[in-house]
Amino acid sequence: MVSRTGVVDIDGQTGVKIDSATFDVAVTGASRVVVSTYADVVSLSGQTGVTIGSVNHDVTVTAASQLTLAATASVVDVNGATGVEVASAAHDVK
Repeated sequence: MVSRTGVVDIDGQTGVKIDSATFDVAVTGASRVVVSTYADVVSLSGQTGVTIGSVNHDVTVTAASQLTLAATASVVDVNGATGVEVASAAHDVK
């Protein structure tokens, strides 16, 4: 599908859309949006310095100035190599 005028709209079931205008793309899902690959690389880029990437079972999140991990419920966990963990539960950080 190609548009020479700069706008592309694809609508599916209620709440499902893919829109493109002036070099931007918006993907909207009624309940969720999944980006996946069966190879080995997933890459999402935003403004300068903002990326989310996955290569060979590893995930990298890069922010140009601030990175926030938030949960509106009760738990945020970040786990690394053996024994490396940052966790938050019930207003406490460990």
